[in-house]
Amino acid sequence: MLRGISSGNINNHKEYKKKSNFLTKYDHVLKPVNSQKPTPSPDFNQMISFLGKKIREVSAKPLTLLYMADTHSNIDNIPRLKTAINNVKSTFNNSLVIHAGDYGLGTGDLNLQIDLINNLGINLATLGNHEFFSGSENLTKALQKSKFLTLVSNLKIAPNNPLRELLDNNKLTKSTIKTIDGIKYGFIGATTCDVNKTSYQKFLNGNSVIDPLKTVELEVKKLENQGINKIILISHLGFDVDKQIAEYIPGIDVIVGGHTHTSINGVKEGYNLLKSPRNEEPVLLLHSGSYGDNLGVSHLIFNENGILQIGSSLDKLKDKFSKLFNKPAIINKTTNTLINAAVLPKDKDLSKILDDKLTLIAKSKKPIDCDWPIWGANQLGSLTADAVKEVTRAQISLIQAGGLRRAIDKGPVYAEYIKNQVIPFDTDIVKVRLTGKQILDALNHAAETAGEFDKKPGLLQVSGLCYSYDMLRPPEERVIPDKVLVQRGKDQYVPLDLNETYTVAYDKFLLRGGENFVSLKDAEIIQEYPGQSYATAIIEHLTRHGSPDNNKFKEYQNRIYVINKPQGNIADNIISLRNILKATLENKLDKIKPRIQNHLENDLFNKYQSRINLGKHPLGRLRKQ
Repeated sequence: MLRGISSGNINNHKEYKKKSNFLTKYDHVLKPVNSQKPTPSPDFNQMISFLGKKIREVSAKPLTLLYMADTHSNIDNIPRLKTAINNVKSTFNNSLVIHAGDYGLGTGDLNLQIDLINNLGINLATLGNHEFFSGSENLTKALQKSKFLTLVSNLKIAPNNPLRELLDNNKLTKSTIKTIDGIKYGFIGATTCDVNKTSYQKFLNGNSVIDPLKTVELEVKKLENQGINKIILISHLGFDVDKQIAEYIPGIDVIVGGHTHTSINGVKEGYNLLKSPRNEEPVLLLHSGSYGDNLGVSHLIFNENGILQIGSSLDKLKDKFSKLFNKPAIINKTTNTLINAAVLPKDKDLSKILDDKLTLIAKSKKPIDCDWPIWGANQLGSLTADAVKEVTRAQISLIQAGGLRRAIDKGPVYAEYIKNQVIPFDTDIVKVRLTGKQILDALNHAAETAGEFDKKPGLLQVSGLCYSYDMLRPPEERVIPDKVLVQRGKDQYVPLDLNETYTVAYDKFLLRGGENFVSLKDAEIIQEYPGQSYATAIIEHLTRHGSPDNNKFKEYQNRIYVINKPQGNIADNIISLRNILKATLENKLDKIKPRIQNHLENDLFNKYQSRINLGKHPLGRLRKQ
């Protein structure tokens, strides 16, 4: 006979069994809150007390993930991330620090980045596409110094490739098992298939990236066969691919992702909380944004079956508990928070390490912007064009907008910052011969994207000439031939002669026809400059001349002029509306809104009203609403 239950009171007996079954089933989830309200029986007080003790034991061992991705050599934010990491780890012992790839940027100094993230205390990482820009040999040398394990399940390494040394030295593997406070967790890595694109081929040295769905599923099964039921994927595949994996591959509990620069604060069902194909178990997606602006912190609570305790279903259990026992309860469940690291003070120790590694070249009197050139010249592009023209002594220099990545802030300017963040590509400069017609064709090709935010190639940035384009002309002929002027002296300009030959400087990316600049491809080379890139040219220029003054900034603005720029209200601007919608989907609205407002003072609606049937076009319907 059960204690406290009369053999004649069948209803109480059934109620006792009902509550006992509930407690047995959900004792790993619910924790009762102290209350003065009466409880059904002393026996239930004992059970609830025992349950509370058990919950405290379980919840004392959550796994705290500190995660980041796409820090992209941001040496300014790395010491701030260190401060955030130290603050979290001082409170939570069972923590693991994860980097989901792209700690590098372009062909910047990967050794510096490895030193920096070693100092962050990274435990596990995967490779991003930018790491491959260093080439297999440099990547191998850099990762040999790493104090963390790199996980990539879908990297096919060619025979005799240097990366095989990392396999032998246990620096690189497909998956691993970590035991934290007596609990085993499985971790798998995967990187993007974008690495197989043409622009990466010369860096891959025979390696390739294969379908992550197959390799990740294989590693999940391997871990499960070893008795692991808590599995975390470290992914540089992008948010959309992460969602596909979550809903396709059973057994994954958490995906720490990167590549798309997505940032997600909290847990949102249907967005970053999805359902696995295995009994619709929860799968949590964690993305922290880019450039070290945020540190993601997620406290993961698993039950004894390795299932994440998360979601609104747990709130329903809490309500059921309260109703059954007339006693409130709290839920022990997984949480996710983004810490804004960009506003934190820099860690002093890491800042000192950085200072010892940095070379001061100039002090900028004001910021040198790198906004996407929607309508005209940007300051960094003009500065780069001047620097390249000076190095090569060419008549003209042309700079593609896509290679310009970060502004130069006011204050100290370091050579390493220019190489790793501002223009992180070490593509050599060349001086070639081009006809005026070839130059005009290149300007026209770039001007087709005028008025478009972040659409490549973007307007060509120039030195040694200035040009005007007309938005009412056909897109492929927007540049006005007789308004392309070539500099002949300090303040003298003459019209571009389509039949004359000019010396022009740009990099080998354009020489290969990058961004479909057909007229610049395979031009006659006058001189090559091995080891001289846009970045090194800027470093030399700033070292010699210092930062540009106000007069120079005004001169930059006069290099590219737009005619018939549409007028109107930005709220009705069809192009900016499309850009805003696109950026919202990519979670970048906060970053681009100021740029759109700065560059599109007037809208383009008057121009496009004649081209878009507002009754049929989806953007038209949106505007009418």
